[in-house]
Amino acid sequence: MQRLHKMKCIKCFSTLLRKVEGRGDILGIKVCKGALILSHLLFANDYFLFCRAIDSEVETLHAISASFEKSSGLVVNFAKSK
Repeated sequence: MQRLHKMKCIKCFSTLLRKVEGRGDILGIKVCKGALILSHLLFANDYFLFCRAIDSEVETLHAISASFEKSSGLVVNFAKSK
């Protein structure tokens, strides 16, 4: 049951990230010319978020991470984050 809850929360997290990217609140990265833009990559125990190094985008990602923490009960380890 807990694993299912975690998976649903991660899906919601991804949906929120796509929504703010669609609004233009964050801009992801392209790994090469003609590639899709990536705003996030999700793994079993980790996630990578990509944005421009400007306050508004970082604040948006921080707010979404805080929302994810509240809904999932999982905590982001900012000591391991850059």
